[in-house]
Amino acid sequence: MTGGDPLPQNINNCQRADLISKVASQVIESILELEAALQDRKLDELIGRPELVDKIGISMTRCYTDIAERKLRHDYNFRQKWIEVFIKMFQISLQCPQKNYPARLGPQYRRVHTILASGYQGDVILSDNQAVSVRRWGIGFDFEDEKLAKRYFDNLVRLALSNLESNICSLRYIETTYMSGYSRLSSDAKYEYDGIGKRFEHLMYDTLNEQEQHARFAPLMEDLLEKTDLRISYPSLKRRGGARIQVSLSANPDFHRDKVDALHLPEEFIFLTPLDLAHCAISPPELPLFENFEWDVFWASLGEKYQDEIELAHILHDLFVDALSFPRLNPHGPMWILPPTLRQFIRIFTEYRANEATNCIRIREQSKGVWIGTSRKFTRGIWKIEFSDAP
Repeated sequence: MTGGDPLPQNINNCQRADLISKVASQVIESILELEAALQDRKLDELIGRPELVDKIGISMTRCYTDIAERKLRHDYNFRQKWIEVFIKMFQISLQCPQKNYPARLGPQYRRVHTILASGYQGDVILSDNQAVSVRRWGIGFDFEDEKLAKRYFDNLVRLALSNLESNICSLRYIETTYMSGYSRLSSDAKYEYDGIGKRFEHLMYDTLNEQEQHARFAPLMEDLLEKTDLRISYPSLKRRGGARIQVSLSANPDFHRDKVDALHLPEEFIFLTPLDLAHCAISPPELPLFENFEWDVFWASLGEKYQDEIELAHILHDLFVDALSFPRLNPHGPMWILPPTLRQFIRIFTEYRANEATNCIRIREQSKGVWIGTSRKFTRGIWKIEFSDAP
């Protein structure tokens, strides 16, 4: 198996784990070799070798081909620190799970493949995307069917490679922005990819995708340079790329206010926080989404109907922290611990805010206002000349 190929069939879990480890080592070795060649100005020579595609796949090879063709200056110390972070994230995404649940083939919904996992509370249905997503919580599966196991592990490796490629492609924008001298980026690769904030972000990602796949993680360049954690799309939204979501676990009003004030055009963002959820729950908009919501069940799941936003925000904060404290009690991960009506409320709140934020963009566009995202600001026009390494 190579970075661009699927896993072979008819192998047991131990053999499959060994193969994944071998693939990870091979990809990491190739990335480090490519970065060394970039620093030695020999990337053109290395990128032309046919065996490279076998090691890292077509898409990753294309990413480095693009880097080689652009002939830009680089801060190699800066790149090295970030590459080390990306490799660590890649390794974590492929490490062995801490809890395995028995699983078999599940029903198919709207051409979406599913698995049926046996948990303590009975059988749980997960889509292929959900089954891979809960790996983040240290959850894996023991499959009865070999073809199903192959499908799952192929998806797992494919996603890990795709995330690694996305991060490396994002590095061009992050590096150039840092080199411009017009950013607050540190020379160190400061990125807390396993802190409670990032885990809460993943909990919201799972919750938003519980029924249908609407949310995706924003590219790293958007995360760092545009304060966008997630992107979400709905068929009715008609917005390329989806609406921007900034996720925060904090229930502190002052901290929340500072984050909002630091953003350019904050009304064009969705803030998914205990405070924003509490405000919407206590003062819901007069829209069918909320008028048809099971409010009695919602408040009963929280113990009482709250009237104070700050108090409710702290209640929600504590619920989220409790869920994150027990991430492997169910095949669905910590999302399962949140009351079903709370999960549904999070989804309708996000859909409502996605439409509101998009309306704000439409109004700005009609007034001919233009906003160029900072992730691409220093890779356009004059800046391409500024950072050119061509003779």
